[in-house]
Amino acid sequence: MKTITAITATFVLATGAAFAGTPVISKNPVCVVDDDCFKGGEFNFDIIGMYIDPVGDGLDAGAGGGIGLGYFFCENFGIQTKAYWWDGNDAIHSIQASAVFRAPIEGTCLAPYLYGGIGGHFDSVNQISGHLGGGLEYRLCDSVGVFADYSYTWADETDDWNGYSVGVRFVF
Repeated sequence: MKTITAITATFVLATGAAFAGTPVISKNPVCVVDDDCFKGGEFNFDIIGMYIDPVGDGLDAGAGGGIGLGYFFCENFGIQTKAYWWDGNDAIHSIQASAVFRAPIEGTCLAPYLYGGIGGHFDSVNQISGHLGGGLEYRLCDSVGVFADYSYTWADETDDWNGYSVGVRFVF
């Protein structure tokens, strides 16, 4: 009888110890969603896919891609640069600098934005341009988001064009 009591007591103590306390959750998860998804003092790095649709018949439509870097001084105002190429008539390499206004929707990780600025285009075309656009960004977590936008570009030497972009944004 003492053996059965000792085994039972050992089982109860071992089982109770296994279920005691609270579960441990990592303090540094890879991707956290915060109530305030958009903050000031954020740098971002973008990987961009795009499609360019010229207005007129002087340039051919084409697809391309690029990268972007940005910084937000506060929740609403920032700057960004993009370097991209697209395969129109020939490969056209472009750079852009923009001022950005974003308006995060409170309680969500969604932010519509507007941007505008200047750019330069090289290789088969050498020209300057101006652009205006807008889009929507969604933060999957504090450090990763996705975006889609549209811009209209007024070109100095060639036809103007519509630009459609999608991408992934890494925030740090």
